[in-house]
Amino acid sequence: MINYFKIMNVTLSDDVTNLTSYSELTPSERLIVITAILIGILYLAITFWTLNNIKIYLIQQKRYKTFSVLTFYVLAIVIELSRILMYSNVIVLFFWEQKIKPAFSGLYVYDVCYVVAMFAKIMMGYF
Repeated sequence: MINYFKIMNVTLSDDVTNLTSYSELTPSERLIVITAILIGILYLAITFWTLNNIKIYLIQQKRYKTFSVLTFYVLAIVIELSRILMYSNVIVLFFWEQKIKPAFSGLYVYDVCYVVAMFAKIMMGYF
């Protein structure tokens, strides 16, 4: 998906209500949006499963006293939430062109979420 950002034509307009319909997208842009939606749904399902595991294994069995187990679940939630935010911003980037500062554009949020998830996965590797 990162390779497609090189071909995206991102324009920021003054009209905040400027919405793009799905039929106006090119085939490659449609593929990006469909992929982002599917991956976002997948990460939502994984997040709910992780929250269920937290309820069962951390809270009910009182394993939150073990630092490595607690750190693992906290980092897992951080990774999943940053990925959900990352892919939801891909969808927003295509459908809602807002008047926003370039530093807070959709690509910036995508990159920040990618880096946060990457560092959380590196830290998770130590536990």
